Amino acid sequence: MPVDVDDGSFVDAERDLKAIHDMAAEHLAHGEYAEALEVFEEIFRGQLERYGADHYRIGTALHNIGIVHLKSRNYIKAVELCRLAVQVRKQALHLEARDAATSTPLSVKVVGIGEVSFGNMRFTNDVRQDRKARDIA
Repeated sequence: MPVDVDDGSFVDAERDLKAIHDMAAEHLAHGEYAEALEVFEEIFRGQLERYGADHYRIGTALHNIGIVHLKSRNYIKAVELCRLAVQVRKQALHLEARDAATSTPLSVKVVGIGEVSFGNMRFTNDVRQDRKARDIA
């Protein structure tokens, strides 16, 4: 859907996106992971269509999907999506890896990977890398 900044449809699109995101977050908060995943994946598809694959909002959308996988204990998929989200954001914003990992809203993503690491000991090296990325090693 094209957005015309002059007629206010951009504001409407952003407001609608927030409402949809809030609905997905509510599903997530209630442990309704399949429903949350469905909504976050729909947001991702919309952002991909609107902005293309190289936009920082794609990283944000991937982060949200990764968090759903984290909460549903699908740790391997969560780590994969969070890493991809950092990579997309890094490229889109022309940041160094450390900046991409700690820039808003990706700061949660780095913490999320750390949670995955503690939840599944096969990812202990990721915790060390995340600490380095956050400059707390």
